[in-house]
Amino acid sequence: MTDKDYSKTSKKSVHVYDANLADGSDLRGFFESNSLVTATGFFRLTELYTGLTSTIFTTLHNDMKKDKVLQILSAGCSDGREAYSVAMSLKKLVEKSQISRPFAVTAVDINKNMIQIGRKGQYRLRRDELSKIDEYQEFFDIKEERLASVKPDITRMVTFKSADIMQPGILKYFDLIICANLLLYYKKEIRVKILNTLLQSLNKHGYIFIEGLGSRYMKNVGLERILPGSHFFKRLMTE
Repeated sequence: MTDKDYSKTSKKSVHVYDANLADGSDLRGFFESNSLVTATGFFRLTELYTGLTSTIFTTLHNDMKKDKVLQILSAGCSDGREAYSVAMSLKKLVEKSQISRPFAVTAVDINKNMIQIGRKGQYRLRRDELSKIDEYQEFFDIKEERLASVKPDITRMVTFKSADIMQPGILKYFDLIICANLLLYYKKEIRVKILNTLLQSLNKHGYIFIEGLGSRYMKNVGLERILPGSHFFKRLMTE
């Protein structure tokens, strides 16, 4: 949903937004059926997958207790391409590096239609996606006209849920939260609300990948950028 779409609801502030998103409300029904993140695709953000496979996953693995499942949240997952991309990249990394670390991906979106698409795991690939999935073709069944199905060994790693990530207490707890395509659709007041709610679901030593808020603001709320030029952040540790 864009700012223009949001303005059509005549909700003046995040507080009014909360009050009108109760179960069964007309506004909630609108969001569940129409809210859509359009900037998505398999392996769309190079910095996300590069940072995840080169640094973040290994660091989390080393900091965690043996055999603990590494929990990952894809917030505002749209049709699931991002969540599946995360699962594919990490499965490939684990097999290549022989890291003994189980992981699970939870993909959440308020749009129930998108969640259903994600659960099916069937996509009409865009032409620009074909080159990006080239090294991951082992995880797809690709038919004619670019129709692709994600294989079961990947789909079972991802759990899809329809939920409003602006509602506190719904999701807990994650070692890595990815919110890559969502905040730019909202005004700053809503962006701050989403970030604060997500941080409630982030483990103490976890990481968050998030776009749409500047470094100065992130530092003011106790987050530091981990990789130069990236959108990976971690809580500032105080003595």
